[in-house]
Amino acid sequence: MTPDEDRIALRRAYAKQVGNRETSSKQDWKLAARADFLQRLQTSDARTLIEIGSGPGQDALFFQENGLEVLATDLTPEHVAACGQKGLRAMVMDVCDLQLDGESFDAAFSLNTLLHLPKEEFPLAMENIRGTLKHGGLFYLGLYGGRDSAGVYEDDVYEPKRFFSFFSDAALKMAIAPYFDIVSFEAVDLNNEDDLHFQSVVLQKPA
Repeated sequence: MTPDEDRIALRRAYAKQVGNRETSSKQDWKLAARADFLQRLQTSDARTLIEIGSGPGQDALFFQENGLEVLATDLTPEHVAACGQKGLRAMVMDVCDLQLDGESFDAAFSLNTLLHLPKEEFPLAMENIRGTLKHGGLFYLGLYGGRDSAGVYEDDVYEPKRFFSFFSDAALKMAIAPYFDIVSFEAVDLNNEDDLHFQSVVLQKPA
């Protein structure tokens, strides 16, 4: 499929799952990573945050309830509507076409979103996210990875089945390096049989 066809399929897949995603609970290690990032933001006196790929808005709401001014963005209109119902400011937006004023956010947060991009689009996503951040701004990037592969995940329970790009740790660090400084990089063991782990990464736009 072309990238445009992948996006259409992705919207359809997630539009069918809004209710399930609203009620699903997050793993403890995701909650810990989110709490750690909030602490970093509070320490740095961050006030504004953009979430890339907000889903129905649980993480965006967490940051808003902890004092941040949040903009939730997502490719799926149904997700954006769910965010709005929570009182969040939310917009339908593609990370590869962020039509926002430059350097307007103190922080960015993206959890398991950029892994749906073809690898050739990853640099554009990095460039666009960097462009939204003020100098010195922090960016939390969470991805599944550990091996280098890309394609439709045939065992996916979503329909249509979703496209995933996975990076090895070394390849991800190389892809990030032209755009951000790496503050921390943690590989979280998932104890699965799929040869994947979770890459929990805190980045900073050079001051």
